[in-house]
Amino acid sequence: MTDSKQPNPPGVCALVPGNFNEAHRFAASIASSGFFGVARSKEQFEELSAQALVKICRGMEMGIPPMTAVMGMHVIEGKPSLSAGLIASRIRMHPRYDYRMVEWTDDACELVIVDRERRDPNPSVRVTLEQFVASGLATAKGGGLKKNWKQSPSAMLFARCISRAGRAYCPDALMGPVYTPGEIEDQKEAAARPAPSEVIDVEATVIEDKPGPAAASDEQLERIAIQAKDLGLSHGLFSARLKQLFGVERTSGLTAEQAADLIQRLETSIDLQARTLAVAKRLEGLTGDLFDEGQDLLAKLEQTKAAVAELEDWTTTALELGAEQERLDAEERQGNIVRENADAQADQGDELDHGAVDAVGV
Repeated sequence: MTDSKQPNPPGVCALVPGNFNEAHRFAASIASSGFFGVARSKEQFEELSAQALVKICRGMEMGIPPMTAVMGMHVIEGKPSLSAGLIASRIRMHPRYDYRMVEWTDDACELVIVDRERRDPNPSVRVTLEQFVASGLATAKGGGLKKNWKQSPSAMLFARCISRAGRAYCPDALMGPVYTPGEIEDQKEAAARPAPSEVIDVEATVIEDKPGPAAASDEQLERIAIQAKDLGLSHGLFSARLKQLFGVERTSGLTAEQAADLIQRLETSIDLQARTLAVAKRLEGLTGDLFDEGQDLLAKLEQTKAAVAELEDWTTTALELGAEQERLDAEERQGNIVRENADAQADQGDELDHGAVDAVGV
């Protein structure tokens, strides 16, 4: 076992299995503890162990400590689902995301996923008790609200709202789409419910009322939300575009056919955006190359200027040395002339002296 590297409250340390065998033994210990149910047979023990192992493994993928995963996850029809509290905690503990409540009553729940890396706020997600009553998901078979919806309507609405918002606007914080146990039960119930039809008997003629267009599915709405987020569309611009194309301001008012059309349009826009970014990146690279070449040319020009300046200095020095040499040569020539004249005068004086001596001797 190793200490969890996930952030925990001060003074709290979670034990995390280091490999599959440790996780398997951890799950078996949980099943044997009786804390999550008493196994009355070998088969029940193996089922509890397997469910605990699935929860531990899924929790480790999401950075959730084992005991928290076992208590906050539920395996329904072989699918691990997260409690609303665990979904909310994962969003709130994420460095990028948070959520803000707009409305929370027994009749409605509305919240906004806060994305700290987006300038424009995400659209709010809203669910109402009226919606679930109208769809039959909150209604008991004998009429009236189901027990959970009757006892804790605000909690049920929050669970549906935080789950939808998490799938739509921060699936990376939840490591993919997740559902609460109640949503999985809703899906099972909706799949088992026959499609409503109205039969009217008029003069022995049976007329079956044709159902209206199917509404957009949750998967379609989630995909649209993710695509709009990838494109960076603001809530106002997106609502205006919906109004222009389909006459609705919210995606919840789209039919399945309209949602499919919108998904295709958004996919095309994402593709065009990606191509545009690729072209811009290539142009940026070319611009960078041209800039680098220009910098090299400027550097070579500066080197050439420096070489020319140095050559001019050498030329000036050479001219100055030449002038000085000519001056010295002129002085030397002048000195030679002076010496020659002096020598000539000396020779003449000697001749005069000899002539005088000679004259006296005669």
